[in-house]
Amino acid sequence: GASEPNCHGAGNLARALRHAGQKVWVDGKAALDQELAPYHLVYVVGHQNFQISRNEMNSLYAFIQKGGTVFMETCNCADPESSLPDIAGFLDIASSFGIPVEDVKPGHPLLAEPNLFSMLPVHTTPEARLLAGEGLVISSYGFGCLWQGMNQGKPAPREEIRQAYEWGENLIQYAIR
Repeated sequence: GASEPNCHGAGNLARALRHAGQKVWVDGKAALDQELAPYHLVYVVGHQNFQISRNEMNSLYAFIQKGGTVFMETCNCADPESSLPDIAGFLDIASSFGIPVEDVKPGHPLLAEPNLFSMLPVHTTPEARLLAGEGLVISSYGFGCLWQGMNQGKPAPREEIRQAYEWGENLIQYAIR
């Protein structure tokens, strides 16, 4: 959401990719219940008590049907002492869209292009998951927190931040394709 610092780290990711010569920008004012066609990627962050309206659901579904990619991620950056929201709500959305999602495994474009990962890049919690289906990526890894330099409420080591940026570049390329 636009109220998040740097749109939940996406602004930092975009700035880093622009320094690497890519044309990436973040529109922190985009509303989920509006036409999303101008975008390649929509980033939805779910906090505790995450809810999405019927109009937002319809808009996201239409966006995916037109070839867009939606990245849904749970987050507890603002309150690391709170439990991490469950991705069950995101899985329900995927099911209602009729999009089967599977755990991302080595060889998947999200782990292979342009940056190669032999496994998921960072481990924020043991139960963290990354799933993908046609036009939909679901994460409980907290990449947005890492893009802000934080991991579970503490400053993240530089290596974790770098890996998160590299994975973010893969996500952008996945969305563009």
